[in-house]
Amino acid sequence: MDSASGNDRAKIALLMDCYGKMLTEKQFTAMDLYFQEDFTLSEISEQTGITRQGVWDNIKRGERLLVEMETKLHLVDRLNKIKEKITAASAAAENLREYAGEKFLPSEMINDLDIMIDSFREILE
Repeated sequence: MDSASGNDRAKIALLMDCYGKMLTEKQFTAMDLYFQEDFTLSEISEQTGITRQGVWDNIKRGERLLVEMETKLHLVDRLNKIKEKITAASAAAENLREYAGEKFLPSEMINDLDIMIDSFREILE
């Protein structure tokens, strides 16, 4: 019952963001404490009043459900692809903004680029 690696934790965190509402309250609480708060099984057991084995079972069942949901729906995969596209568009907008400043293009165009860049940054936060 070792702690999950950093990659596993990040993956589970993303899955919980997308599909966490599909878990039971006990599964969500156990997984949140284990993966997000880095509690041990004993600490979760003490906090929730569930045995260590019960906590572990809730975590494992929750993980299986989250992975199953992602296998069927691919939301995390889609979100990652969208983020990549937005990151690329943001970089292109910043390059255009730099070029616009050097070439003394109309202020309306520069303002539009600034709005795009700010929007991209907001989305990526």
